[in-house]
Amino acid sequence: LISGFWSYLNYFCQGIFAVSIGLIFSQFLDVKEYGFFVTGELVINFLSQFGELGLSNYILNKDKINEKFLSTSFSITLITSLCLVIFINLFILIIPFANQYSQVIFVVSCLSFIIPAKNLLSIIKSIWFRDLNNRLITKISIFSEINSFIISLLILYQFDILTALIVFTISKPWLKLLISLKLKNFKLRF
Repeated sequence: LISGFWSYLNYFCQGIFAVSIGLIFSQFLDVKEYGFFVTGELVINFLSQFGELGLSNYILNKDKINEKFLSTSFSITLITSLCLVIFINLFILIIPFANQYSQVIFVVSCLSFIIPAKNLLSIIKSIWFRDLNNRLITKISIFSEINSFIISLLILYQFDILTALIVFTISKPWLKLLISLKLKNFKLRF
């Protein structure tokens, strides 16, 4: 019951930040730019599933896990995610796209850098979900959301709105991953 409470609190806080970001950034972005951003984000969210290889679900359903298995899962996820980022950016360089899609291509290229963080974070979160450690996941999520929100607002005053939105989207999973790695005290071995 307590674990469920923390899980719903996490979803509630993420919803508040999503609505806040949407309201703030929609004031400055026109519909076309926001559509380009959402399209780029959808493409990256779809492609990031390939880098994870379903390992987080496997970890959740596996009876017993050990450090060697986790290290191997982490290494495989890191390598496939980095290969996916390289593939996406090479594909963008090689294939000529029409000039009207240049903003979508820019967003996809920038947001591709969240793939390793999202996929590695899903491995760590699956370990914590096994232990019903939703309280820790919620605290990390709220801390990352707040800091990413502040960073994006600071960038909003210095640069354009699309850059601030991209920085918010990239910084959130990377902050979560770095905090999670520090708390998990994970030793990466290839």
